Amino acid sequence: MINPINLNKLDEISGKEGKTFHVGQLPPYEQLDYDLSSPKDLEKFIKDVESEVRNSYEYRQLIKYLREYGGMDRSGINPNISNTDSTKIKIEIHHTPLTLGDIVRVVYEKRLFFHEDLSLEMVAKEVMECHYKCLVGLYPLTATEHEMVHNGYLFIPPQNVYGNWRTFVDLYRQFFDDSSLETLESIEEHGKDFDTNEQNKILAQSNIYIDSNGAYETPRLETLQNLRLGMSDRVNEIKNNMYMLPTLQEVYAIQTPKELPKAIYFVDDEGNIIDDSAE
Repeated sequence: MINPINLNKLDEISGKEGKTFHVGQLPPYEQLDYDLSSPKDLEKFIKDVESEVRNSYEYRQLIKYLREYGGMDRSGINPNISNTDSTKIKIEIHHTPLTLGDIVRVVYEKRLFFHEDLSLEMVAKEVMECHYKCLVGLYPLTATEHEMVHNGYLFIPPQNVYGNWRTFVDLYRQFFDDSSLETLESIEEHGKDFDTNEQNKILAQSNIYIDSNGAYETPRLETLQNLRLGMSDRVNEIKNNMYMLPTLQEVYAIQTPKELPKAIYFVDDEGNIIDDSAE
């Protein structure tokens, strides 16, 4: 809300000729600097470039186009799952086999080598250029599948992804480190004879049925009623200040109360009660 008391007066914002608008001095532009020689700052820079890319207008338009015209409105693993039938289903676009972080890092190394502009915006711009040239691998997944991929439960064969990511590797090969190239070779080799149907069994529905016949027995109603009445009497004694602490002799004289019946117990196939007290 704006307090009308703080509104600028006409004579305060107009010059003598009524043509000048005084806006004052603009605050200095603050640019976030990174010490890219520091591994910690470099990692933060990579993450910030990723965020810049994902939140850019160009990236959102690309994802929208792929969903509407590129068939990425449904899961690549389970094509029957689509968000066109229900808005509750979320289809996410996964970068594979190179993650978005991998792409940003390689582009950064290339720009560093050629002494190009290393500002966050310019690195993000080249990364988006690679997206629009279809040089990155993309694959649609449900939110659950996407999480399972990142946690190492699902593998996406590289030959199934959308985009010429191998061309990106060829163009930027000298800026990859050796371990990344070895990982890509392992991914390619693993994808040659990979059985997608066998892996998808982890996502198959598996029903568990419980047969409760004879597995447990609820306590009798009379037992529960007696316990409730006894508790009510004790509460009334405390409320009426009629409760007295036992003496030391009475404490020693109190016998160990009998064990209450178990509300639930388990039996084996022959009907014998399983004693789990040792556990």
